Amino acid sequence: MNCPKCNQPAIGFIKWARGSEAFKTQCSRCGVSLKANAITIIGFILTVLITGGFVVFVKIFLEPELSKGFFKFIFALPIAIILGAIVFKIGGYKPSE
Repeated sequence: MNCPKCNQPAIGFIKWARGSEAFKTQCSRCGVSLKANAITIIGFILTVLITGGFVVFVKIFLEPELSKGFFKFIFALPIAIILGAIVFKIGGYKPSE
């Protein structure tokens, strides 16, 4: 995601994917305070809902052995990473006021 002030990458995907810095951060290049735009917030909500829905699907419709904790994690992780990467690509920041 690029900084709206300097148009340089404000944050990397790994740092962004860790959590709270996805919504509020500081540009690593110019230092301006940034907050997530609406696309990023909506994308995050959709990612949580879709990943959660997939976990529920696995629990209800697949074999009981596959619905145990570790296996649900294995199924949900790639979905969360792919959707997160899409949100990272299309989302953005705006200057914090």
